Amino acid sequence: GSGSSWANFGGITVSLANLFNQLLITNGGTVVSVGTSTIGSNAGANSNLVMVTGTGSLWTNSGVIQVGNQAAFNTVMIANSGTVVSAGVGIGGAYATAVGNLALVTGSGSTWSNTGTLTVGNSGQSNLLVVVDGARFVGASSFIVGSAAGASNNLVAVSGTNTLWTSGGVTCYLGLNGSWNQ
Repeated sequence: GSGSSWANFGGITVSLANLFNQLLITNGGTVVSVGTSTIGSNAGANSNLVMVTGTGSLWTNSGVIQVGNQAAFNTVMIANSGTVVSAGVGIGGAYATAVGNLALVTGSGSTWSNTGTLTVGNSGQSNLLVVVDGARFVGASSFIVGSAAGASNNLVAVSGTNTLWTSGGVTCYLGLNGSWNQ
């Protein structure tokens, strides 16, 4: 809740190798982490969740946030005016097993601010960035959707009134080496 905080002087791993683990940042709570943070690290670390929800709820990570490194069906959800700040985002890591991972930013006032590269589908398939219903994903660097040859069917979807996705990078790829990316 409001006034609650956790400062971690390293990255956060939500599940090294197991299922259904959660990190919930709600009702004005704050988490600060340093370095790479991973939701679903190794193969089999599937279906884990980080949720940042509610006005004043904030996760600040000074490194990359990786949603599904070798794992599948992991989620970061930002809702109800929650905020995430990161220095890079990977949705679906450098392994073919990283499939079906999701970053969802939904609702007016919900924001993901990213100063580093955004990659949706490094090597895996069917990874998603969804920004809807007045939310914002503000990127200050480049983006890649479908990086490696096997990285197919990855998607960035932006929908709804006042919904915003920006990219400040000069290098932007939809299907760098993969196929059927959108």
